[in-house]
Amino acid sequence: MSVRGTLIGSVTPVAILAVVAGGLALVDEQIEDPLLRKIFYTVLWLVILIVLFKLVIQTVIDRTVKDSRSLYSARKANTIILYVVALAVTVNIWVEETETLLVSYGIIAAGVAIALQDFFKNFVGGVSIMANSLFRVGDRVEMAGKKGDVVDIGILYTTLAEVDEWVWGDSPTGRLSMVPNGVVLKDIVNNYTKDNTFLWDEIMIPLTFESDWRAARESVRALVMEETRDTTELARKQLGKAEGKYFFPSWALEPAVFVRLTDNWMQLEARYVTEVRERRRIKSLLTDRIVSLLEGMKGVQLASETMTVTLESGKTFIGPGGHSKRS
Repeated sequence: MSVRGTLIGSVTPVAILAVVAGGLALVDEQIEDPLLRKIFYTVLWLVILIVLFKLVIQTVIDRTVKDSRSLYSARKANTIILYVVALAVTVNIWVEETETLLVSYGIIAAGVAIALQDFFKNFVGGVSIMANSLFRVGDRVEMAGKKGDVVDIGILYTTLAEVDEWVWGDSPTGRLSMVPNGVVLKDIVNNYTKDNTFLWDEIMIPLTFESDWRAARESVRALVMEETRDTTELARKQLGKAEGKYFFPSWALEPAVFVRLTDNWMQLEARYVTEVRERRRIKSLLTDRIVSLLEGMKGVQLASETMTVTLESGKTFIGPGGHSKRS
């Protein structure tokens, strides 16, 4: 609803209540009945509160809050506060005993706390995001089980352009995820691009036990080092700037290839630095070149989990890891 529509919708009940209050005031001058006077004050205060909340505060909200979801929550909170204040004023007019009045206010306060707990929690979470610079628009974050790029930070909700889910490799899904800001008060927030836009990634390369894995390791390391040289240097500069803000451990940024023995093969694990949003592309590029390199190397054979068993005498038995035996 537009600001004009809100004003028109609120003026009518205010006008009716104002007329009723005026009529009650005239009658009270003639009769001077205490009950009638309480009714007059009740209606008068309702007129004042509706003007304040529905015409003044509601207009300010409609003009300042642009996000539709946050606007809905702000309007709902404003309406709830109106009801609560109206109830409190009505109780104050009709209840004269102090003890009863205090009990009534306690019940009202408890109701407000329950009704608006999510609103205030999300509002405080939004303030925390801004005050502590947890993330900014454009950052890639993971929060409340959702991973994506921040496209908007509202008063109550943060909007993410979602990645992963049913696709792989940090690719966008096309969905927008609205995450309540209150989650930052109790859950972990992972920021992939705060002060440093690089991360480590690995490629697993299985080789048969008969392969010359030492020669393969050195060749793979040289290839990965050459392909990621510029990226590694940029990462070193970024981490150098961030060291004044954080206490970083001694991280080795140069590419490395580790060896791990498994039940089925010798596994090479190539570790390297890559830019966050380039992870999938760089991994695909390196995998293509590593496979092409190893396929051309003498004495090196890629392994697989395929197992072929034949029962005829003299045939070859190919076991896990691709190494052969005679049956």
